[in-house]
Amino acid sequence: MPAPVVDSIPAAVTRLLSARYPTLKVSTAWLSRCIQDLRSQDAALCTASEDQLAKAVRQALLDADLSDVVAPEYRQFGRPIEKMGEPGRGAVLLQIESMVDIGFSLSTQLDIAEARRDVRASLGADPLLDTGKLETEAKDVDDHMANFQAQEEENYQSTTVFPRRMLKLELSDGSEGGARRMVAVEIQRVPGLDMNTTPVGTKLLLKGAAMKKDYILLTPKDVQVEGGYVANKAKQGDEVFISKLRTKLGKPAQKAEATQGQGQPLIPQTETGVLTNESASADDDDDDESFLLAALDAEEEIIASQGPAPLSKQNAASKGSQAGSVVSRSQVTLPNRIKSSSSQSQSKPALTAQASNRTAPISLIDSDDEDEDKFFANLPEPDVVMQSIGSSSGESARPNISNTWNDPIVIESSPEP
Repeated sequence: MPAPVVDSIPAAVTRLLSARYPTLKVSTAWLSRCIQDLRSQDAALCTASEDQLAKAVRQALLDADLSDVVAPEYRQFGRPIEKMGEPGRGAVLLQIESMVDIGFSLSTQLDIAEARRDVRASLGADPLLDTGKLETEAKDVDDHMANFQAQEEENYQSTTVFPRRMLKLELSDGSEGGARRMVAVEIQRVPGLDMNTTPVGTKLLLKGAAMKKDYILLTPKDVQVEGGYVANKAKQGDEVFISKLRTKLGKPAQKAEATQGQGQPLIPQTETGVLTNESASADDDDDDESFLLAALDAEEEIIASQGPAPLSKQNAASKGSQAGSVVSRSQVTLPNRIKSSSSQSQSKPALTAQASNRTAPISLIDSDDEDEDKFFANLPEPDVVMQSIGSSSGESARPNISNTWNDPIVIESSPEP
């Protein structure tokens, strides 16, 4: 097979790719074919400026499989390093080959992946990308069944969303046909990475991500999501993901056609949200434990390098300060009146306990209107009471208010008419 004709590559194209991806070695043959294909698909690029052509080439690179783009001698994996990439001119472009959330059970993720596949097959599109498709049709057509179908679609979409906690990625540098891969683990959530909307083939630009036990540790400051969409990988991504999960869970392989059009529930009720023994044993693999341990070790190193004391010491210091404040409050000098009242209150529990054992002297007295008039006539005038209260300045001048069982409680009742 003859080699493809290599046209002259505009300087703006090589300049843009070198500036965006400084460590990436692009195959000259691929770059030449890319320019030819772009110009044949869009005649406007034949007369467009070099900068416009360079932007189109960059987008085509992101949408291509990295194994088809890189030169044969290009390699990023396989050498001992402490960091993947460097800020600035040392950034490394990698491609996502697979993704799983190690913070949730594999059984739950398998149910959601199969549900997404079934919804995609029934709708003919991605359930998240075409949100509200049937709902819009239902509004245009005054049909009760269309409205019902729109509600059913919305319910299906609510069961096809992957939860989000801690992602584990399989990354490729494109060398050896994409066979050389490394595992990356989030130790802090990276914006732009999500199992629902990030397809297989998405490109990541690493700028000094730490390495721990052959794992790449991802943080927002070390990773830039470049995007991209590799059509054949995205199309096969669901089936590959489902096949891997079923194999790891010990379930037999299942063809996509076998589950389409059967009208079965998207997520079995017996397994929804339940961590079964099977899924628990799968999540307790040595691999997943090593990922978590590596992430925890790296997080401790990052915290230690930033300077602030560990959280345990901060908690101990805060507890010590709280204890000191309690001691300082206990040593506050109290006024004599409060001291005497507090000492009296400490001597009252014994009396209260004795009084609580007595029968409450509650008297029920029948009274008529005349007795009630006499009772209110004996009450002092409100002005006199307020004047006496306002003139009292000491404790001895206060009215003697008793709240014990010694004084009887009188309940008066009026005669029935």
